[in-house]
Amino acid sequence: MRVLIIANSKPTESAPIKTNVNQTMVKAAIDDFASSQFIDMPEGGSWAYSLMVTPEYLGHVSDFELFEINTYVFTGGAHGMPYSEYLIFDLGTKKQIKLEDMLQSGKESRFKALAYDAYKTWVKTVDDDVSSYEKNWPFTLSDNATLTDKGIDIRYQHYAIGPYAYGMPVLSIPYSKLDGVIKPHFIPK
Repeated sequence: MRVLIIANSKPTESAPIKTNVNQTMVKAAIDDFASSQFIDMPEGGSWAYSLMVTPEYLGHVSDFELFEINTYVFTGGAHGMPYSEYLIFDLGTKKQIKLEDMLQSGKESRFKALAYDAYKTWVKTVDDDVSSYEKNWPFTLSDNATLTDKGIDIRYQHYAIGPYAYGMPVLSIPYSKLDGVIKPHFIPK
């Protein structure tokens, strides 16, 4: 029997967790999962599981440091499942910045409309008929966003707005459209 777990980084959270989590709890959860998989395993069989977590430094925009955490999990089946999460840190406050922190008060619906326009532009790269495509893969606003030198990028996971084969789409909104929508200190000088 063999379980292969490859990790290039410390454990990371991909979704909000309501309780404090420490390394011991994460190890216990992984051990419990691995143990549960051996219950139905045939004698002499082997399964190859893999978990890869790769942090990437994207650089900085103004006083904000940008990172992307890429994860790949394979537990059997047709393919593994990649996941990507952007992280933004404010050097001045030493705090993580979320999309909601960047938006001006009352501008959430305007930002969503800009993201929807970017979605329609992206859909045109994979399908000729936006309204038909949207029936199967409707637009939703992801909060997985980062700053770039040109604007804000919004990353979507597999299956969020398209089939697995389309990868993890990124919708881009240029700063020229974000004036009055995001707080001024998030727009590079």
